[in-house]
Amino acid sequence: MSKEDQKKIEEQVERLIKARGWEKFHTPAQLVPALMVECSELMNYCLWQDPEEINEKFREGNEDIIKELADIAINYYSIIRYCGIDVEAIVTSKVDELLNRYSYLKPGEHR
Repeated sequence: MSKEDQKKIEEQVERLIKARGWEKFHTPAQLVPALMVECSELMNYCLWQDPEEINEKFREGNEDIIKELADIAINYYSIIRYCGIDVEAIVTSKVDELLNRYSYLKPGEHR
């Protein structure tokens, strides 16, 4: 994702928050539980099914799954917005940390 794409998403989330007057609710105390609720709603599409069926639903772009992913993204970006975090910087830093931490493993291996 380009910085421009990320900026567009952040602007859309900002537009939603302001249009709905949700500034007072968009704090970590509210957003983290909301994010977990949305993740659990997405998890419902994975329960009691064959793993390949689940994978296929995600590959097909199931409309309900896409909506849940959008809800997750909105909550995620709301948290990022609140904290003033540079997503690219934190992801790059974490990837570098994980590559270093697990450098002794061959590709495809896990602990």
